[in-house]
Amino acid sequence: MSGTHNDIKLYLYEISLSEPEILQDCVSFSFDKNRYIPYTSFSGRFILSKPSLNGEAYGVSLLIDGKYVHTGAVDKLKVSTKDGATYLDITSRGYSLALSLNEPQPGMISNVNLSSLMEINTGCPLVSCQEGTPYANYIYVKEHSSIWDAMVAYTQKMYGTYPFIRDTNTVTCAVNMFSSFLIPDEKVTERGEGSNFSRLVSHIHQKDINGTYYNLEYVNYFAEPRLIVRHKYIGFDDQWASNMQAGLMHRSNFLMREVNYEYITYFGYQGEDIYDLSGVESWPSDLRTIHRIVIKGSSGKGIQTTRYFFTDGYCSH
Repeated sequence: MSGTHNDIKLYLYEISLSEPEILQDCVSFSFDKNRYIPYTSFSGRFILSKPSLNGEAYGVSLLIDGKYVHTGAVDKLKVSTKDGATYLDITSRGYSLALSLNEPQPGMISNVNLSSLMEINTGCPLVSCQEGTPYANYIYVKEHSSIWDAMVAYTQKMYGTYPFIRDTNTVTCAVNMFSSFLIPDEKVTERGEGSNFSRLVSHIHQKDINGTYYNLEYVNYFAEPRLIVRHKYIGFDDQWASNMQAGLMHRSNFLMREVNYEYITYFGYQGEDIYDLSGVESWPSDLRTIHRIVIKGSSGKGIQTTRYFFTDGYCSH
C-alpha cells in the first residue's frame, strides 16, 4: 500500500533571486522534530530544473499541503546529473539552531522573560518566541553557554519544564492552545514502544559553597531498581544557588529524556505539531501528547508520519 499523496514542495532560496525556486518533484525526503532538540532537521533529494546553483543557495523551506514544516539554512548540498536528470541532494537544520551556537554575555541577567532573552540575539534571522511569558527575578548565564542554555534555565525556573520548538522556529515554554488529530484506523501501519536507558545517571553529586560534595546529592530512583549505577560529580552551579536540589532534579530529568516512548506510524500528514494531541478515530477519547514527529516520503510513493509519545522526567501522555 502506498502512502497518501500529500503535496510536497521545496522552496530553495538563492542570493541572486528575489523569489525562491520551487521544486515539486521529490525523489525522497526525511524530516525530524523532537521536543528536546532546539531545531528541526530536513534532508531530501529533488529534481532540479537547471544544471547548476553556482554556490548561491543558502536556505530552504519544506511545505506539505501548503503548511511550512521546516525553514532553515543549507548545511550541505550536492547537484548531480544522471540519465539526463539533474538532482539536488540537500540537508538543512532550522534557523533556531543559531540559539545553541551563539553565546550571550555571561553573568546575572535580572528581570528577564523569554522575549528579553531573544533580544540578546537580535541578529538571529527568522526565529521567534512565545510572547507574554512571566518575568523571572534573574537567571545566571555561565561562561561559554549558549542563548538556548539561558532559555532552558528560564523555562525550568518559571515553568518547571524544558523549552521546545513549535511551528518552524518558534521557541515555546508552554502550549496554551493545541489541536487534536485523529488518525483513520485504516491508515495506521505500525505501533510500538521502546526505552533508552543509555543516558541515565543514578547519582548526581554537586559541590556546595564550601567546596565539598557531601551535602548536595540527587538520587534517580528510576535508575536504581534497574541496577543502573552511574555517579556524576559537578561543580557549584550559580544558576541554582537559591535552590540547589531543584537544579539537580532538572539535570537528572534531562539525562533521562525519552527514557520510555510509544509511537504510531500512519500514511499521510495531518499538520500536527509538538504538544498537539494524537488519537485514532476508533478510540477518540484516548489522546496522547505528541513529543516527536518524523515524516518521510516522496512525490511518487507518498508520505508516512510517525508520532512519538515520551514518558520521562518532563513528559507524560
